[in-house]
Amino acid sequence: MRDHAHIGDSRESAASRRLGAPTPAIYNARVSDPAGSKPSSPLRIGPWLVEPHLSRIRRDETGQSQIKRHLEPRLIELLVFFAQHPKDVLSKEALIEGVWDGQYLSDSALTRSISELRRALEDDAQRPTFIETIPKRGYRLVAPVTRSGDVIEPSPSAPGEAPGVGTADRPRPHLRAPARRLPWLALAALAGLAGAALTLFALRTPDSSSLAGALDPPVVGLAQITSSAGLEAFPHTSPDGNRLVYSVDQNESFEIVIRQRGVGTEPLMLTNDGRQNVQPRWSPDGRFIVYHSVGAGGIWVIPALGGESRRLTEFGSWPSFSPDGSTIVFQSGSGFELGLNSYPATPPSTLWTIPFAGGEPRQLTEIGWPPGGHGGPSWSPDGQRIAFVSSEFRGGSIWTIRPDGKMARTVQVKATPREVAWAADSSALYFTARTLGERWLWEAPVSTDTGTATGEPTRLARAALRFGTVSDDRLVATRVEQNARLWSFPLDPDTGLPSGTPRPLTAGTHLRDSRPAFSPDGERIVFQQTRRGQLPSLYIMDKDGSNLTPLTLNEELSAYSPTWTRDGDSVLYFASTLEELWLYRIDVETRERERIVRINPMWRSARPSPLADRLAFYETPRSAAASVQLYSFETKNTTSIETEHDFVGFPVWSDDGAQIAVEIGSTQGFQIGVLSADGGILEQLTDSPGEHWPGGFSLDGDKVVYARARNGVWGIEWIDIESGEQVVVAPASDLSVYYRYPSWSPQGDQIVVEKAEIDLDLWEATLP
Repeated sequence: MRDHAHIGDSRESAASRRLGAPTPAIYNARVSDPAGSKPSSPLRIGPWLVEPHLSRIRRDETGQSQIKRHLEPRLIELLVFFAQHPKDVLSKEALIEGVWDGQYLSDSALTRSISELRRALEDDAQRPTFIETIPKRGYRLVAPVTRSGDVIEPSPSAPGEAPGVGTADRPRPHLRAPARRLPWLALAALAGLAGAALTLFALRTPDSSSLAGALDPPVVGLAQITSSAGLEAFPHTSPDGNRLVYSVDQNESFEIVIRQRGVGTEPLMLTNDGRQNVQPRWSPDGRFIVYHSVGAGGIWVIPALGGESRRLTEFGSWPSFSPDGSTIVFQSGSGFELGLNSYPATPPSTLWTIPFAGGEPRQLTEIGWPPGGHGGPSWSPDGQRIAFVSSEFRGGSIWTIRPDGKMARTVQVKATPREVAWAADSSALYFTARTLGERWLWEAPVSTDTGTATGEPTRLARAALRFGTVSDDRLVATRVEQNARLWSFPLDPDTGLPSGTPRPLTAGTHLRDSRPAFSPDGERIVFQQTRRGQLPSLYIMDKDGSNLTPLTLNEELSAYSPTWTRDGDSVLYFASTLEELWLYRIDVETRERERIVRINPMWRSARPSPLADRLAFYETPRSAAASVQLYSFETKNTTSIETEHDFVGFPVWSDDGAQIAVEIGSTQGFQIGVLSADGGILEQLTDSPGEHWPGGFSLDGDKVVYARARNGVWGIEWIDIESGEQVVVAPASDLSVYYRYPSWSPQGDQIVVEKAEIDLDLWEATLP
């Protein structure tokens, strides 16, 4: 493990120390530190005014309003470093030494940083006007640079900003490149929601009169505080503010460590049992750590100074102490997902409490109300409320509830919120939410007396953060860097066994490729792609990844979950606005499309039959088991497939439309079941601990392919429905990789799946 950087490191940024230094023509080695640099002084690069002290670039457009863009601190340092060496070729080594202080940095991480900078500057790598790639040598800045002392002056401070105070002026450690930032987006409009027994309060987007201010939010200081070679996640600050507890990847298993804040401290390994220990939280007196053990199951507690662990519950995850330390709230679902797009919980997870001293757990929320899976609970510092996220297929909402299970209230946002954290004075909730691919850190004022919003929320920063907690005016969280592309895993068509080397089918700098589906002849693949600043769209490519063409690009509706019709002439997909969701059919040749049916908001994870005659989905009615439903396009009637299980959902059709694979929910994860599309007995195929998420069938309908998680590590497997034989297609061997939505080619020669690679580091946000 490499050295960590720590909060309180007062060294100046590497790039800001060097502004204006004389340099040789080509940099291949260490660059010396010049004196007299001015880290807060603006400069101009071409038409862009660069303001390092505000971590911002801006440009005046003729006849248009001013363009402003906030960049993460490391990108600003990189840009300033280029500016102090204009026209010079800078090798990768020189950039790493000058901007990252010589810390280890992969070639791909440096390339991504250059790409992010080019996007911010609106540069074209093929016809560069700012940053030119010099093959086998490095990069150089080709745009003219003007120093602040020559022709420009610093801009006036933005409303609410103190002059000369910004991200670059805050003490910040020197660490490796941060994860990629997402570009700015206009906010989507958010609608209110009302329930019969519950009062719902909408989290709304500012109206047009205040939109300009919302597009230029306050600068929140973001700093990376760890940078090990492995994964680091789930940080929580001790009650005295001097220590951090978090989970760190040790030989493909998370263990819990405690680290003193400060420079040169070594972490204390608190657990070392290989059981995937995650989500640690301090007790209010700082004497104990409560956590979730993925391998052993349930909630555990261990002394903060080390010692024996003891089990509190047989099930559950995401523990959180009450302020007096007497009670722990947790969710019933396993809740161990690391990616940006994962939910804290999925149905049928509910909230429970248990006395810290031991005793029987008590259920706090019920299945189906609020709709979705209840997870990520956080107890307010004043003890009056527990906040949590209720997640479902189309998004989620933030709720608060009293510790006695009464007076539930919500702040709903159609931007898919993740975990929530209370402000230190219980006056607000902090959370990250995704809108059209953008991840934002939000602050929402909340009253713990009523559990409702007391004002409009504020966007604080674009930040791909998860698993955050607050101490005083600082939020510590996990920053997630993720790259999700489609991969092909070759199979022997006769046996279905792996028969070759996996390879990627898609590439690029966009956000995500997902939900692949083969055409009936196996020659083409349709899939969903999310690009920065755009709604999700559908693309088609040949089975080998060639001939990529857009199917629904530049529409006003988001498009996702594509499925081919049996004739191969059309694709069925869902398209949504903020108000409604429709199933569409689009002709792949003419691009003509038609609406088929409007989707009821209570229909979860709807999937059309390949015969285009029915729709399978599940419902989670209040105080009732979740079951699969079938809607007929012809009769417009809905029939229910009843089972003895509490939760059956996420249906997937076989290629002939005769069978449906489903997920059977339990507190220990999801199992796979199969049933006839005409009804009948549900046959459970798997029974081992962990997650089993079906993606599709083999052409003959004899096998189901699925994503499988063993102790939180994902792989791909298939199972023979009749014999129960299970075959590993992609082994579960790497915590930094997860798989989703496997699709089996009708030709039997490959399985195509979304494969995501992630990197996790701990970051800190200085809250306003």
